[in-house]
Amino acid sequence: MLTENPITRLFVDHYQQQPHLLLFAPGLINLMGEHTDYNQGLQIITTINRGTWAAATVRTDSTFRVVCNYFPEEIREWEVCALIAQDNEFDWSNILRNLTEQLFSRYSLSLGLNLYLHCQVPSSAGFSFVYSVIYAAASALLSCNRVEFVPRELAHVCWEVKRRYARLDPTDAKPWVLATAKAGFAYLHDAQTQHLSPVQINPQWRIFVIDLDEPKQFLDSAIAQRTIQCRTAANALGVAHLRDVTLQHLESEKENLDPIIHKRAHHVVTENSRCLQMVEFLGGSDIQQLAACFALSQASLRQDYDVTTERLDSWVSQIKNAMGDKVAVRLNGGGFGGSLVLIAHQSDALTLQEQIKKVLPGVKLLPVQPVSSQLNRL
Repeated sequence: MLTENPITRLFVDHYQQQPHLLLFAPGLINLMGEHTDYNQGLQIITTINRGTWAAATVRTDSTFRVVCNYFPEEIREWEVCALIAQDNEFDWSNILRNLTEQLFSRYSLSLGLNLYLHCQVPSSAGFSFVYSVIYAAASALLSCNRVEFVPRELAHVCWEVKRRYARLDPTDAKPWVLATAKAGFAYLHDAQTQHLSPVQINPQWRIFVIDLDEPKQFLDSAIAQRTIQCRTAANALGVAHLRDVTLQHLESEKENLDPIIHKRAHHVVTENSRCLQMVEFLGGSDIQQLAACFALSQASLRQDYDVTTERLDSWVSQIKNAMGDKVAVRLNGGGFGGSLVLIAHQSDALTLQEQIKKVLPGVKLLPVQPVSSQLNRL
């Protein structure tokens, strides 16, 4: 029942009333394919059962009132209308203000809501925190207004909202995965065609994440630099995008490329190949294949793309020294901090958790699983 969910109790604490609906928007992680999207390449993305819970009641006026567990004393409110004033530049509610303005311009909205957002993922760990929050809030507002919406259309609204606040490549597939995902599946995204292909995950695999609790510094400028480097490589190789380059072609031109340019291209070309391999490995039963593919990706992110950190590399080495090929472990997200994603067979899951306690004391190994969004009404 809705009233049994702990998020309901938190909502009641803030608003002294029972919510009309409760919904959940998952976070997302990359199982393979880092820095390939803006090179028209491949990614494998899956949802996780840690994301954003939203509890809401319909109001009789047009006021949108929201509180978030990350800022429990900062209740924000504004009118749901066509033009909404922004708060100060760094206020957390600004992205939601833009969201309600966008939704008002697209749908027939007349009623506001009291909204409580409970985020289960950190904002800088590579779990698509922003998409989870805005998709949950958008679903709540439309549902309270009894507006029927197509999830993929709502995903596009969420993409537009985030685009206003961050450097965003049009190939970003995460909101569409969030809107269409089913439990037990990952999705292969082709940035060139914008096509999503479901990839069934062997139910014997257990997926874990570790938040590095390491703020990402200068990530936007670093990605901008690497984007330019990849375009330079594509131009030198005579193609529109690195997606069109084979490894054989790249290596034949190695002597004609600046060493840094070659390294960047080498990562993208080989990472695309690993995505295709992972489609098979995720549905298979050989943990050594998964572990080897993850290890090659991690090495490429460290050596070719230079986006890891000393702490991250150290943690990966300690985990591999403890578990060997019984665990697949690699960076998740853009790098320079963020998180690790690990996969093990269910028979080794307990051993993995025990080993993490030994080699990385105090570090939380969080089990996650692919899920779909949820919406429940009273």
